[in-house]
Amino acid sequence: CLAWDTRADKLMLTGCAGGGGVRAWHADTRRIMADVPSEPGWRHVAALAACPSEPAFAVAANNTLLPAQPATPGSSTADTPAAALVGRLTLYNGRSFKRSAVLAVPDDAGLVSLAYSSSGSQLVVGTAAGSVLLYEPSSRSSPLKVWQVAAALPSGAAAGGLLPVHVAWRAAGSAGSGVGSVAAAVPASGNSAACGSFFSLCCGILCEWDMAGGSSRTPSLALDVIASAAAVLEQKVDAADGSTKH
Repeated sequence: CLAWDTRADKLMLTGCAGGGGVRAWHADTRRIMADVPSEPGWRHVAALAACPSEPAFAVAANNTLLPAQPATPGSSTADTPAAALVGRLTLYNGRSFKRSAVLAVPDDAGLVSLAYSSSGSQLVVGTAAGSVLLYEPSSRSSPLKVWQVAAALPSGAAAGGLLPVHVAWRAAGSAGSGVGSVAAAVPASGNSAACGSFFSLCCGILCEWDMAGGSSRTPSLALDVIASAAAVLEQKVDAADGSTKH
């Protein structure tokens, strides 16, 4: 996994899944700035995120590797029970590269993804148990709120297995800036521009969640990405067939 420090605009972080920890590269000199060793018991780095407002970065690591293939609607990752994956969320100083804090992860859930808000004051974390955790690292080590992304999925999706959640932030007042091309194409919900929101992607379902006043189980927007892509493809095939007939 990779993370770019947009604040300094010269630091690249790379994480290794096989116990190599985190390596910091200086983009201008192309030299290694530091090697941050993995912590015993959490050798597999799953995600990295650099804080945009101060020299700090977050590392999500697990006790074992995440499965190569994520769950999709109608399939299951029951071969890897959610309880078998244990995660650790650690903050590091971006100058000394020393550990500054360990944040509490409810139920020791495995971790999948990280995203800082544009202000750097908040951090959302996608877990392998179908949830998203919201932290304010400067004020407390436990989550401020937990969203149950799994509640928005089709019934029976990866029952008993992993439900890996990928997250991307939508800053207040933005129209999808900093979100991937798929997420940016999704229209914002009614009040997301006022209070901010984030996107989750789990089992092929893309959801938008309001940061304030929204339900922790019901998204403001949900889109079956796989079904939508299949529908677009079908339309193109139908259009191609129609053109050949004429």
